[in-house]
Amino acid sequence: LGYYGGDNPVGLDYAGYMSGDGTSIDGGQSPGSSFKIYTLAAGLQQGVSFDSKWDADKRRNNGTVINNAGADPGELCHGNGRDCDLETATIKSYNFPFYWIADAIGRDKVIEAAKEAGLKHLFQDGKTTPVDLTKTDAKTWTRSGYFDNEVAFGQYRVVPLEHAEGVATIVGQGVHHTAHFVKSVTQVNADTGKKDTLLTENTTGNRVFAANTM
Repeated sequence: LGYYGGDNPVGLDYAGYMSGDGTSIDGGQSPGSSFKIYTLAAGLQQGVSFDSKWDADKRRNNGTVINNAGADPGELCHGNGRDCDLETATIKSYNFPFYWIADAIGRDKVIEAAKEAGLKHLFQDGKTTPVDLTKTDAKTWTRSGYFDNEVAFGQYRVVPLEHAEGVATIVGQGVHHTAHFVKSVTQVNADTGKKDTLLTENTTGNRVFAANTM
């Protein structure tokens, strides 16, 4: 349970939708490697094992190298980068296995897992208006110019509030809850002195991932 949107409690909410008046979704922040949890969720559901092996030397189809956030190529996976297991790559936060997981299962599966967890918007590179994941589908997401396999390791910006909702789904063993700030509202009954509950948030949630996968 936590939320932080900036130093000013009555100022711009940097972790929310940022438009101020609620009419648009502005900004978005880079999730970086924290987005990999959705790639893992999608991969595990598709049968990808933490024991699976991945090649750090494998290049994209266009011949470019996959960046691993400054890690020494010779030191990847304890010097065994061409035969790196997913568990070690996850602990070390290497990017290359996640790129190839998206390539293998389809980047739409990664985006769908993020959507199921709670993300509703994803920003394309260079765009100020996000793609609404609730109103689009895989045909849109995989269209040229939208999202590439880099989505698997956090290339594209998200709304932090929605990302928090997604993380909570995974921490909550795969049960999704809509983000909310007020759990319940009570009032003291002037006649009886007892507290009456006026409103209660529905915290039942709905299961979107298998608990053992999470």
